[in-house]
Amino acid sequence: MGNKKTPQNQDEKYTRSVRCPVHRAVIGKYDMRDGLINAVFLCPKCRREYTYTIPPRKP
Repeated sequence: MGNKKTPQNQDEKYTRSVRCPVHRAVIGKYDMRDGLINAVFLCPKCRREYTYTIPPRKP
């Protein structure tokens, strides 16, 4: 039973981070298989909202 992978562990290898273009701070995460469509993230350092559209990629 210990050799089965949980869905949570499988999702971690497809997770990518979204970074602020100014400070390079991590402001969010997304699944590369799904991509992002008009997702808005707020950078806590510069207090600006950034909108991202990232197409999905095949693993």
